[in-house]
Amino acid sequence: MRLVGLLMGVFFLSNAAGNWLAGWSARFISTVPLVTLFGVTAAVALGAGVVLFLLLRPIRSLMGGVR
Repeated sequence: MRLVGLLMGVFFLSNAAGNWLAGWSARFISTVPLVTLFGVTAAVALGAGVVLFLLLRPIRSLMGGVR
């Protein structure tokens, strides 16, 4: 029963963190010029793509032969 309470707390904490992040990003979007905003968006997307590409081999090895 204690685990259920802990998981409910984690659930509400994640919702609070997500709402805070959404508010921060909305404030950021409203104050930044569009060129900078699109540049940051492209950099984050490219960075995430590079990280996923670098993690491709370890993830495949964890899959156990699944193609």
